[in-house]
Amino acid sequence: MHDGMPDGSVLGVLIVDQEEAFLDEAARVLRSIGVPVRVARTPLAAVWALEREPVAVVVCDWSPLVDQVRDQYPGVQWLPRAAIVRDPVAAVRAARRA
Repeated sequence: MHDGMPDGSVLGVLIVDQEEAFLDEAARVLRSIGVPVRVARTPLAAVWALEREPVAVVVCDWSPLVDQVRDQYPGVQWLPRAAIVRDPVAAVRAARRA
């Protein structure tokens, strides 16, 4: 997922959701514009993914996981699921610039 940015930052997205159709569609759209995407179906899988490969943006609506991401990964931006449903490309671009 590392994109070789000179500052070492990772500009990927981790989408955490139980709905497979949502995960597949959101990942497909983001990958189509060159965004590295990982998906997780449970909060535990999301934490495991974050430990293995940092990302710039986490998409999730599970409050405990959002709080954990904010506490343990201060550089990671959070997006609610609704932002990705409305316009995944614009949402991720805005979060990556933040």
